[in-house]
Amino acid sequence: MSLPNPHSIQALWDDSLLTGISTIDQQHRDIATLGAKILQETHLPLASEQFGDFFAEFWQLVADHFETEEKFMRTLDLPDETVQAHIREHSALLERLIQANVHSSTISEWKHVSDIAHELITIIVDHIVHFDLGLRNAATA
Repeated sequence: MSLPNPHSIQALWDDSLLTGISTIDQQHRDIATLGAKILQETHLPLASEQFGDFFAEFWQLVADHFETEEKFMRTLDLPDETVQAHIREHSALLERLIQANVHSSTISEWKHVSDIAHELITIIVDHIVHFDLGLRNAATA
């Protein structure tokens, strides 16, 4: 899913991203809601305290979501390698989010919060499409 304009929750989320697992779907929506909110901050500088607050909240939402998802996956009859691959992907994504934040501090003169938020949301939506939607079938099996 791409991130069309205007930046709204409807632009970031649609029902094609539903896994059918209510807790996980709600967490995905919460991440999209926060993303939509920050994408509206088109001129907020990266060096601002507000960006630090946004990033901390976004990272915590994502980390909590990954923990929930990993616990849920362990309740399914999935091959251990499938679960471990998903967990490794979560670790890699958290590292990418940290790197995006670190990188943003070095380019703060010409990028705004909405630019970095777009990158972060794209990372998460890509993960949902390529990993989390696979849980839909496993959860209903």
